[in-house]
Amino acid sequence: MTLEWSHLVPLPTQQRFWFGPVVADDLPTGALVEEIDRSMTETTTGWPLLLLEARLVVSGVPCQVRLAAFYTFGQHGAHALVRAETQEDLDTARPELQRILLEGRPDFRGPLVSIEQFLGAQVLPEHIPAHADARAAQLLERLMIDRPDSEALLTVLGELDALSEPGPLTIYARGRVLDALGQRDRALECFEEAAAKDPGLAEAHHARGLAYSDLGREGDALAAWEQAIASDPRHIDSRYNAGKARYRRKEFGVALAHWRTAGALAPDDFAIAQKILLAEHALDRDAADSRARLLDIRSRSGDPAIQEQESFVFDQFDVDGRQVLAHEPFPDAARTPADVYRFTVRGEADTVVKIETSELGRRKGTPFVVSLTYEGVSRTVGAMAALPPYPEIRELVRSLIRRP
Repeated sequence: MTLEWSHLVPLPTQQRFWFGPVVADDLPTGALVEEIDRSMTETTTGWPLLLLEARLVVSGVPCQVRLAAFYTFGQHGAHALVRAETQEDLDTARPELQRILLEGRPDFRGPLVSIEQFLGAQVLPEHIPAHADARAAQLLERLMIDRPDSEALLTVLGELDALSEPGPLTIYARGRVLDALGQRDRALECFEEAAAKDPGLAEAHHARGLAYSDLGREGDALAAWEQAIASDPRHIDSRYNAGKARYRRKEFGVALAHWRTAGALAPDDFAIAQKILLAEHALDRDAADSRARLLDIRSRSGDPAIQEQESFVFDQFDVDGRQVLAHEPFPDAARTPADVYRFTVRGEADTVVKIETSELGRRKGTPFVVSLTYEGVSRTVGAMAALPPYPEIRELVRSLIRRP
C-alpha cells in the first residue's frame, strides 16, 4: 500500500477535470475505473475534503483499490492518493488512513498556499484577502460538490449575504448561487462586479462568459473567456469555451490552439479530445493520432455516459447553410452491415448519408456501399472497392446532400 501527496494546483470550474485524472493516474494496461463511494467532509481545521474510493478492474477482475482525498482552498487544491492491492488491505488500514487524511499534514510546496494555512493559521492566498472571502470559498466548494436543492441554496445565499466586507470571491460565490437558482440577471451582475474588483479572478471572467453566451452575446462571451485565460493560462474551462467560440467563427486554427492547451492540462478528458479531432478535420490535417487518443480515452473511461456512446462526431461542415455532422462508430459498436461513416444534417432527421461495409460486399469485391436517405426513402448511390482519403469523401457527401 502506498500514500502519495500532490503539490498545489489551480482548480477548474468542473471538478471532473480534477477528480478523474487523479483516480485514473498510471492505470495498468486495459484497466477501467469503477467508483465505489464518495463522501464530503472537512479536515480537522475546517477545510472542505472530498473522499473518493474506486477499484481498478481488468477483464472484469479487480486488480487494485484506490482512495483519493481532495483538499480545496478557494480556487486551489491538492490531493492525496492511496493505492492498495486489495479491498481487504484498504479496509484494514482505513481507520488510520482516515485519521491521516483528516488531519492533513502533507508538505505542500506550492507558491500560493502554505502548510501553515492548512494547519489552521490565518495565512491566506493573495486572492483571498479577508475572512469573508475565506468563508465564501468554503461555501462555494460545498456548493460545487454537494449540488444542493433550492432550499439549501437559499441558506447558502443568506450566509453569503451576512458576511461583512465581502471581497471579490464572496461576490462571485453569490453569483454562482444566484445562477443555480435561475436568477441569471442578478448572477451576471455579481460576476461583473467580482471581475471589476479583481481583474485577476479568472473564475469571475469565465462565469461572465457563460452568462453572456446564455444571453446570445457571443462576442462579449468570447472576450470574457479570453480575459480569464489572460488571468490564468491554465484555466481549462475558458480554453474549452473560447475554442468553441472561435470554431463557430470558423477560426479553426485558434480554436485548435485553445483545445490543445486544454488537452495538455486534462489529457484524459473525452470532450476536449473530441474537439481537437473536429478542429484538425476542419483544417484538413492528419487526425490519426487524435483519433487514436480519443479511442484510448474511451477505452479507459469509467464514465457510463461515455462507454454507452456507439459513435462519435469527428467532423462538421456546411452545405448550403445546413450543418452536416460526420459520425464514426466505435470499434465495439458491432452492426451488420457496419457503418464506416454516417453523415447527418442538423435539424433534418430524415436526411442521412451512410458508407457501410459487409461480408457480402467484400466477397463481391466492392466492400464499401454508399447510400442516401432522403424524406424517409433510402437508396444505394454507389459502391467502392477502397475508401478514398477523407477529404474526397466529404466532397462526395456535399454533392449528395446538395442534390438529393
